[in-house]
Parts: sequence; C-alpha cells; structure tokens
Amino acid sequence: MILSEKNFPNRHIIGTGCKVGVLTQEKKMPSRKELRGKGDTDELSVVFPHKLFQEYAAALHVADLFKSNPEKYDELMDSVISPDM
Repeated sequence: MILSEKNFPNRHIIGTGCKVGVLTQEKKMPSRKELRGKGDTDELSVVFPHKLFQEYAAALHVADLFKSNPEKYDELMDSVISPDM
C-alpha cells in the first residue's frame, strides 16, 4: 500500500513508523507529464511493506489495548463489530 506523505496529518508518525520498521519512505520520481505540468512533484511516498504485516501490527496493538485499557478496547470493538452480525 502506497500513500502520499500528505495523508498523515502528524508527520512524526511517519518517522516513528520508519524507525520501528512498519513503514518505509521513498521519493516519488515524477513522470515527464508531471514535470511539464503544474503541481508539486517533489513528494515522498509512505509505503506499508505488506498487507499481512499491517494486519499483524494491528492485532498486536489491539491485544495490547485489551490489556492496558479495556474501556478503550471495548469502545474500539463496538465501532468495528456491528451488533447486527
């Protein structure tokens, strides 16, 4: 999954994610069309290495939340899991 750096309102999250190995950053190489056109071509892309890794990291976070903050965990699960299921 590749996202623009602009998708992250808190830029320090990107740095932290890169330090722990959850994210990588790469500089986008603009196409010829982008170079001729108007707009910002000097943009960094934020890359999640693999979808399974994302799911694993999310599972670790949820498991930690279950232990450290059960109220927040319940709130999160209520927003994710519909009572109609």
